[in-house]
Amino acid sequence: MRPAGKTALITFAFGIIWIWGSDFLLYIQSDEPHFHYDAAFKGTLFVMIIAVIIYLLVRNYQYKLLTSEKSYRKLFNDSPEPIIIIRLQDGVILDLNPAAVTFYEYPKNELVGGSIDAVRISEKDLSAGTDRHVAQSGRKYTVDLKINELVYQGEDALIISIHDVTEREELKNALQQRERLYNALVKSDRAYLIRVNMDGIYEFVNESYQNAFKHINKNFVGMSYTETVHPDDIQKCIEVGQQCMASPSRMVPASLRKHDGKGGFVRTTWEYIAILDEDGKVKGLQGLGRDEAELDAVKSAFQKNETRINVILNSIKDGFFILDKELNVELVNNAFAELLKASPDELIGKPISEVIPNWQSTVSSIEIPKALADNQLRQYEAYNPFFDMWLEISAVPFDDGMAVLYRDVSKNKESKLAIEKNEANLQSLINNTRDFIWSIDTNYIILTSNKSIRDAGEKIGGGDLSPGNTVLTEQGDENLYHLFKSSYDRMLRGEHVQGTYDVSILGLGVDLVTFNGSPIRDSDNNIIGAACFAQDVTEQEAQKIALDKEIERYNIIAAVTKDAIWDYVVNSDKLTWSTGLKSSYGYDLTETDLDWWGERVHPADQQKAVETFDKALSSSSNSWSSQYRFRKSNGEYVWVNDRGLFIRDEEDNAVRAVGSIQDIDELVKSRKENETLSLAVSRSSVGLIITDPEGKIEWVNKAFEELTGYELPELVGHKPGQILQGENSSPKAIEAMSNAVKNGEDVTTEILNYRKDKSTYWVRMSISPIRENGEITRFMALATDITMERAINARLIQQNENLKKIAFILSHELRKPVSSILGLLELFDAKDTANPMNADIIKYMHKATSELDEMVHEIIRQSALVEE
Repeated sequence: MRPAGKTALITFAFGIIWIWGSDFLLYIQSDEPHFHYDAAFKGTLFVMIIAVIIYLLVRNYQYKLLTSEKSYRKLFNDSPEPIIIIRLQDGVILDLNPAAVTFYEYPKNELVGGSIDAVRISEKDLSAGTDRHVAQSGRKYTVDLKINELVYQGEDALIISIHDVTEREELKNALQQRERLYNALVKSDRAYLIRVNMDGIYEFVNESYQNAFKHINKNFVGMSYTETVHPDDIQKCIEVGQQCMASPSRMVPASLRKHDGKGGFVRTTWEYIAILDEDGKVKGLQGLGRDEAELDAVKSAFQKNETRINVILNSIKDGFFILDKELNVELVNNAFAELLKASPDELIGKPISEVIPNWQSTVSSIEIPKALADNQLRQYEAYNPFFDMWLEISAVPFDDGMAVLYRDVSKNKESKLAIEKNEANLQSLINNTRDFIWSIDTNYIILTSNKSIRDAGEKIGGGDLSPGNTVLTEQGDENLYHLFKSSYDRMLRGEHVQGTYDVSILGLGVDLVTFNGSPIRDSDNNIIGAACFAQDVTEQEAQKIALDKEIERYNIIAAVTKDAIWDYVVNSDKLTWSTGLKSSYGYDLTETDLDWWGERVHPADQQKAVETFDKALSSSSNSWSSQYRFRKSNGEYVWVNDRGLFIRDEEDNAVRAVGSIQDIDELVKSRKENETLSLAVSRSSVGLIITDPEGKIEWVNKAFEELTGYELPELVGHKPGQILQGENSSPKAIEAMSNAVKNGEDVTTEILNYRKDKSTYWVRMSISPIRENGEITRFMALATDITMERAINARLIQQNENLKKIAFILSHELRKPVSSILGLLELFDAKDTANPMNADIIKYMHKATSELDEMVHEIIRQSALVEE
């Protein structure tokens, strides 16, 4: 449906809905009994009429718009000037007329959809006024743009009318150039510019002419031209005027003599042209001239220079020739002619393609025409099989042709290739090291730098230390900048610079570097730069510090110990000794060989010491040790403990050994004594106990285990009393031992102990503290079994008691009956046996004898007890 019909239909529909809807709503809200159809139909008719009117108006507007659009499109397409429509937002070309397609020489479909910048060469933003455009052929235009806004196919757009003003701009530039040339001539201090009228009267002279001939007149204007020239040249001036009048556009040359102010004349050279009035008639002459004397001097100088150039060219051993713009030979030197085995005259005038064999297959056939077309110097190297040599060719274009220099660089090329190979090897070498290698010229510009120094430049802060850049980057630490700057200056003055620098502040992962720098000199011994080398010695310095500390420790140890420290270098058979060799063994030596040591080993220990050392040295062992007897300087042998470590190379060969000889003679003797004592203790019948300072058992001998029935593991960590003492053990003895341990005193006591099987035994405990440096470190106790001893002692005591009783009987009891018997015997009358007293005496003797018999039996009984 067309827009006019659609608009009318929408208007009609909306009107019908409004009229009928509003009338119906009013009817519902009113008290009217009937709906007023007549009013609704009247409104419907009115809306229908309005819709028809709108349809006719819109249709008429559409017709006019279509007619206008057709007229605009015709105007757009038929316009002789290029017109382009672009989108306002992004400058994309939406449409262009045929004149624009012709102007820009592009097919329309290539431009539509592309950017307007495709045909612009101006850097400024697109705006009305002068702009620079370019066609597909490369032709450049100066255009004047007129820009207006419009809506095109529903988008905001710009319509650009393009007017070509290239010719106008060129004429404008030419006019400006002519004005500059005119001003240059007027103000020139060498060229003469004059104007004279048809009567030969000066109308204008420039400052140069006025100054040159001021001796004639201070103001030439109004003066006759004939007063300034030689009388014989006046006719020549007339003839020149006639020629200019006959051919107003032609320049007429002339050579005239002018007064020099010294009674003579100078020759001047002129070119005259007619000056026309508005009607094209000649109204005077304009002349441009110069002092011919100067020109003669220039010609003379030119001839001399030409002669010199010919001499120079023919003295050059390199081939040289000049070509015109058609590449014909204009000049050759003798060296180039000899190269072609021809004379110079045979080559001049010929095309270069005929002069050089196989011209089309040479690099020069491409490079020389290209240099001439681009009007740029071309330098290149090429191998010419006809000449069988490498040539360095320089093609230098000038206004009328080109100068070409052929230089034989075969030897240089071979050297260059060798240098390049060496350079490649050098680059490979210097770039496969962590060391920093670089060189600079006298302007601090880097000539060579390896990967390590370039990476360092990037880490410092983006500094580019590649060849061609300055080495004096201000990134990093200012003090280091001045330090290296000072080092470079010293090298460029001819000094060799060495030093160790702390560069940790640069954050390279390197703390210390050693720097070595030397000046670079040319063949004439002139300084042309400096070569620099820096090496990361952070680890080496740390190792050196550690080594210095180790040496310091070694010297301290060597000073305080009596050991003889030795260092053996295998290849040189050099054995170095510390001062301990003298202090411990009496030898005032610092260096010996290995045999010297072997000769001082006890003969009985040779196999144990010397042979085992040689065997360990030749094996893969890293250490060796031996105890042997070593002869001191006084001939005495002492026991020593010799230990050494081997340092081996990558092939596991020993290159060095380091060790020490320790005097253990007293230790060996003490050990033997300890072994003897240990043997005695282990075989002793007396129990031996070793406890810690708190009295807890650490060790017991075999005799103690047999005495108590306990084994060592059962006793370790316990106090003896906790295991061995019981209810019948003497508290007094226990207290005595406890106090002795507490006070660190010796004590000996006897006590009743209990075995593992609960049987008892008497033991004599002798406890003594063991002190080291005044402090008690252990207690030692001897446990002697005195059970038998105590039994014997008890028996002896009993026997003594029995003997005492016998003695008492003998000394007291036995004396009474014996005395009674002796007294009765004294009273017995042996002579008179019948004496009645004898009977009583016998009676009393019998009683005394019975008492004596009882006492004798008692003595016998007591004697039996003693024997038991």
